[in-house]
Amino acid sequence: EYRVADVLGAWARLSPVYRPRVATADDVRDLVANGLFERLLRLDAAARGLEARPDVAARLAAERERIAVSHLVAREVYGRVPVDTLTLLRFYRAHEADWALPTRMRALTLVLDDRAEAEAMAVRLRDAAAAESLAARARRAGSSWLEDVRADADSARFARLARAGTGTVLGPEETPAGWRVSRVLAVLPGRARTFDECQPELLQRWYDEDGERRMQELLARARAAVRVEVRAAALERLVADGPGALRSPR
Repeated sequence: EYRVADVLGAWARLSPVYRPRVATADDVRDLVANGLFERLLRLDAAARGLEARPDVAARLAAERERIAVSHLVAREVYGRVPVDTLTLLRFYRAHEADWALPTRMRALTLVLDDRAEAEAMAVRLRDAAAAESLAARARRAGSSWLEDVRADADSARFARLARAGTGTVLGPEETPAGWRVSRVLAVLPGRARTFDECQPELLQRWYDEDGERRMQELLARARAAVRVEVRAAALERLVADGPGALRSPR
């Protein structure tokens, strides 16, 4: 018997770092199957008395501490990061220049397995109508054939495409992935991006920056709450006794 309470309990015990995304009925079935398997493992471990073994006990203690820390960070740090629209909009306006798009070279690029296929594709791409047809198919399918090359990401390739100019076909060029053929489609001038356009990147950066700030605050509070006393005499004795003292019962 495996109840909803069992699923929720297992979910609560799992470190937030490793929690899977559950969105479909199949995901729920997988979660239940994993829970049943874990239950069998626990019963088997209890029957063997594994928790009494010192090495297993030490590993369990370390794992409990790691999970507790993960829950603490999730609750006290990332769970407190505000992600409402007004907060993100203020962050966007404070760093608006950071979201601007630089000048890009748009190219239709295909990578083929052998040189002969790539040479045939280069001939095809030199036909403007054929190239436009392929580009239209790529746009409709969201294909990776269309690429926007930026100088800050790949300066050498950006410079080569810019020198070639619109309508030029480059290649075949041998790459680790295969033979690459490209047709330069357009020069896309730099421009500012709206809040809606860059919202996913904006959210991630805000989450990282505010999360880091809150993490440092949590660490500062933890350090302030813990009293550390250095006993100079004991430390000197430890140094004098050498590495073997670290394994001593003292």
